[in-house]
Amino acid sequence: MASMKQRRVTGLPGVIALGLALRRARMARGVGLRRLADQLGIHAGLVSAWEYALRVPSVTDVARLLGFLRVKRDEYQQIMNLCQDATRLTLVEPTSNILPPLLWHYETTATKVVVWSPALIPDAFRTVEYTRTLLNNGLLLEDEIDQRSLARAARPDAMIGHPGKYLLLLGEPALSSVATSRQIMIDQLRYLEKLSEHPRITVHIVRGDATVNFVTPFSVFESAKGAVTTIVHQNFHGIVYEASPQYVARHQATAEALRQASATEADSKRLVAATIERMQRCQEP
Repeated sequence: MASMKQRRVTGLPGVIALGLALRRARMARGVGLRRLADQLGIHAGLVSAWEYALRVPSVTDVARLLGFLRVKRDEYQQIMNLCQDATRLTLVEPTSNILPPLLWHYETTATKVVVWSPALIPDAFRTVEYTRTLLNNGLLLEDEIDQRSLARAARPDAMIGHPGKYLLLLGEPALSSVATSRQIMIDQLRYLEKLSEHPRITVHIVRGDATVNFVTPFSVFESAKGAVTTIVHQNFHGIVYEASPQYVARHQATAEALRQASATEADSKRLVAATIERMQRCQEP
């Protein structure tokens, strides 16, 4: 039987990642929720609570579940590692095709997202050609994270369909065309203009400043109903999710300071439009 010491949790990145991994393993093998629960001798609602990150299964429960599904060794070990670390406040999602894309979960469920990007248009706002150019120029790594970035850019209305509020704090250097051709950059900035007209998407340009440019990129994901706010950033090991209250508070304060130092929403739109106009003039024969 399932452990009686299961804690109710909401929003910890490791718990969400574990739930997504369990659901993916079950569905990949075509096993229904009720059938799996019957085989484990537990209520289907409990398995559902595991998959939707409402409860944390014990290591024994997960081992039994994966054994019934006959999960192969590599996937088995990664999911068991997730289970053992599920309630930690820090999670690193490696660039692997075994673990599910936790970042996509945050992007599609958060009620508020704040993104700080000092030098590049962030992936959720990129066009396909802009992303490809960054890849070709070596400014993005050729790994699964960036392939997901390319796939996301191929869905031009994905951001418009996002249910939550999205605040982009974009460094002024990101408007330059150093890494791309002028035409690709013009098309990218026009796409940014289109997104900024959406009522749930706000774009603020942060003017170039030596101090500001040293603040590394990060995203803040907030969810409703008291869920854990999570800070997300990338490094060479993968995507890092931080839910420590102190870490979150520090980055929320940084985001607010960046917002206050940025141009107004209206001035930001004018700055983007002026940049497009200047680039177009440079293209004229």
